[in-house]
Amino acid sequence: MRHITARTALALLAAAALSACGAEPGADPSGDAATEPETTAAETSQAEPTEAEPTGPLAADGTDYAACEDGACEVAVAEPVDIEVGDALPFSVTAVTDEGIEFAIVDGGASVGGSVNGICEIRAVGASFQSQCPGDVSGLDDEPAAGELLVQLLGIDADGAAVLRFTLG
Repeated sequence: MRHITARTALALLAAAALSACGAEPGADPSGDAATEPETTAAETSQAEPTEAEPTGPLAADGTDYAACEDGACEVAVAEPVDIEVGDALPFSVTAVTDEGIEFAIVDGGASVGGSVNGICEIRAVGASFQSQCPGDVSGLDDEPAAGELLVQLLGIDADGAAVLRFTLG
């Protein structure tokens, strides 16, 4: 029978320790089936980024301004544009800011306009208008008077576009 010397026993222990150090996390050093590795906080923070959820209001008709021709639409406006709503005078968005819009209503050679920020509504009849900004969507009125164009600024979307709802009474 052979005897294992102390030197041989130490060499075998060192080899076993080194082979266990190179094993995958969660692997069984005995060679049995590996167990599922645990995820550490550091590994979790390096995971693939997920796509951010959109914030702010979304426009039902996107940028399809032709959807307004029937007298009702909800569109996103990011740059100056003239919007035709039914048989009302064209509503011109002349600028979009971080907080609202600048607008104009042109009737022949006469032009009126202004700006609104936040949650607001503009009631226009011909080339005259009134605006109010209740600051909350629940403060907006959904019923325009006969012949009145109701333009509601619902907010600024995640892309910086103004979300506008148009309703012709």
